[in-house]
Amino acid sequence: MNLYERLLEVGAGGSRRVPKLDSTVISGRKKETYKLIQSGNHFEIYKVEVPFYTGNNKIYSYEESFQRDRKEEYRNRNTVRAKNHIRRLVNCNFGSKAKFVTLTFRDTNLFDIKDIRNCHLQFRNFIRRLRFSFPDLHYICVVEFQDKLKRGAVHFHMICDLPFVSNNNLAGWWSFGFVRINEIYNKEMVGSYVSKYLLKNAFDERFRGFRRYYCSNNLITYISMYGNRVGILLSRLLKVEGVIVFKQNYNSVFNGRVDYYDFFLGGG
Repeated sequence: MNLYERLLEVGAGGSRRVPKLDSTVISGRKKETYKLIQSGNHFEIYKVEVPFYTGNNKIYSYEESFQRDRKEEYRNRNTVRAKNHIRRLVNCNFGSKAKFVTLTFRDTNLFDIKDIRNCHLQFRNFIRRLRFSFPDLHYICVVEFQDKLKRGAVHFHMICDLPFVSNNNLAGWWSFGFVRINEIYNKEMVGSYVSKYLLKNAFDERFRGFRRYYCSNNLITYISMYGNRVGILLSRLLKVEGVIVFKQNYNSVFNGRVDYYDFFLGGG
């Protein structure tokens, strides 16, 4: 049994998988000081000064009563949540063997390369062609505008689990412009590397009414857990040398002081 499995057994009451909320949490609201999100081999742990409220399969916080009156702040928080969602999905589904693919558009009169709707249609057709050869393809794609060259053209950043494919073959399947394939070497930070593109376009009005990212339907999702067992797991992880990827503390309007840890337990 490796370190990853042993820590799970100790921290989650003998289970090798982080369990769902137990019946005492589901049946009524309860204050919780610790929160864990497991995405692949990443364990993110939050320890808060003002507790979360759990109950009825929903997590409550004081922010809900302020959402209507604080639209700009709510928008900011939604952007951060989307970024974290993508980062965790990447951690769950892609390791060091994944590929990072950039797809661009050359100038054309066939359709507007600045229009997300038109470009998304071409991307969907590209995925269909890929799936003909690779039916189990997993991918996450983030949309970006090419503003550095003042073109404003749409392009796509996609992380996927394609096997070896030559750049020429992939460019042939794409057929609309330049294609670049990069391997991923830093598996600890790959989720952050992909999700950073979401914040670059956080308030771009060109995305109004459109999604900034697309995901395949076959992705594994991450797991959440609340309660004292998370605190036990945190104390165990803090004693293991060299597993913390990132840690910080900050003040939250709704939860007071927050201590945040991101542990990477290897593998991938």
